[in-house]
Amino acid sequence: MMTTTCIDELRAAMIREGCFTRRELRNFPWLSPNMTEQQTRVMECFGIGHPLKLRMLACGEIDDWNNTRFCGVPLCPRCFMRERRNQTRQAIRETFAGVANENLAFATILLSPTARLQNVRRLIESEKRRLVNFVARQRRKDARWNDFQMKGWWEMDRMSDGDYDSAGRNTKLALNALGYPLFVIGDADTTIWRPHLHTIIETGGIPLIDIAAALRAEGHSAPYQVDIRAFSTGRRVEHNLQNVIRYSLKFRVETGYKGGDAFSFIQHEDHIPGVRYWWKDSDISAYGEWLKGDDMAGFRSLRFFLGRKKIRNPASARAISTTAQPSVSAMPAVTDITDEISYGQTMSDDIDVDGLSSKKYSIGLDIRERTKTDRLRGGGYKGADVDGRSRNNKHLLDTNWICDCLPSVRDQHSCHSTGIS
Repeated sequence: MMTTTCIDELRAAMIREGCFTRRELRNFPWLSPNMTEQQTRVMECFGIGHPLKLRMLACGEIDDWNNTRFCGVPLCPRCFMRERRNQTRQAIRETFAGVANENLAFATILLSPTARLQNVRRLIESEKRRLVNFVARQRRKDARWNDFQMKGWWEMDRMSDGDYDSAGRNTKLALNALGYPLFVIGDADTTIWRPHLHTIIETGGIPLIDIAAALRAEGHSAPYQVDIRAFSTGRRVEHNLQNVIRYSLKFRVETGYKGGDAFSFIQHEDHIPGVRYWWKDSDISAYGEWLKGDDMAGFRSLRFFLGRKKIRNPASARAISTTAQPSVSAMPAVTDITDEISYGQTMSDDIDVDGLSSKKYSIGLDIRERTKTDRLRGGGYKGADVDGRSRNNKHLLDTNWICDCLPSVRDQHSCHSTGIS
């Protein structure tokens, strides 16, 4: 009889030989032993009957229509590996498509440590505004920053207050400059949360030393707060992106874990020691609840993106505004309110029975009838559908998509009452 280890080896060999289709691989309900261990640990910390535990228990189930259920809990290994895959595909195929290693870098930015997990969202939002304003100022001064962009993810680390005394010199310098809480309510086992940002940077041709200097000059002056490393040119850019994204979304709820360099994270990820030093039960539970609570919205809240500057071509903008102007000579007269305005007509004047002038614009719809009650109430047009059913085109009054050159109803009424044409 085969043991569990032999079954795992057989499955791995079949995957390497391509015995399964891509859809079959997505539907595999089992995880690797290390990921299963983390999943079990997280569910134990949530406790019996916890809503997040119930969702994780149902994660991976396949219904009768071959659809897989995902719980969406960021600490669930199946779900955060799925998020890794989606983010990696987007980075390679869309965000950084065609960008060479020489124009890419990986950065880590430290935020202020705090003893209250509820303060982390405020720190994240503050850092977002700081980075957006920073890049906007740089773009006003130097056009090279127009092609600069960042795609990153917020990650959380933790330490006990008692770990501060045993920390190294560089760690203490960074913590003190970032505002380490001096007076912590509790004992030496009180948790200190350390949020930070892992981000991929497209330099746009700007030297890394200039980017680092600009960041430190504007709001990131603490020692060791900003760490920027160029992409390794010895590997393919796709391989580098895959490594750093997995490093950014590792969700390791254990201490004493060092996954090696970010650019070689994949080969070190599965080399986990036999004894794993997990976070405290209360910390794992609090962190998991915070990620799916009122402050955060799961994986979506952990993403950060600052794209290239979109430059609008003035010539094309003028051409669009010119073609949008209605032609006075192309304004056919409509004498009957029941006349059909066909596709391709521009606009027409119509004198209603109540003496008010109205404009009719072509929007690609057939207008069959407009009743007097609708005109008085400002309602939409009514017409007959292809199968004889009536329809109410209320969306004709939605002007969000109408260009500015078209006059409003108030302008038309004022022009008619004053005799201005």
